[in-house]
Amino acid sequence: MKSQIPIDGAGRIVLPKAVRDELQLVAGDLLEISLEDNEVRLHPARSGNRLKREDGFWVFRTGKQFDSSETEAILASQRNDRHKKLVKGSD
Repeated sequence: MKSQIPIDGAGRIVLPKAVRDELQLVAGDLLEISLEDNEVRLHPARSGNRLKREDGFWVFRTGKQFDSSETEAILASQRNDRHKKLVKGSD
């Protein structure tokens, strides 16, 4: 996808909605910026934690939709990983 976007007087740009949707970016997300061969590159700054608090709810974002059984398996795995860290930390 290529498009042209303006830079405002404060040096800001607005990412087109199609780009934000494709990358699942929401207000408050961070982008990493780099300069390579006279090109500006932006990359989502994703942490290892895919759980985020949004509007008072915990949201698990991966970029694809899951059915309920997949969701339960993912949550069980996340809980298990968290439990292992807590048990390891109490040694």
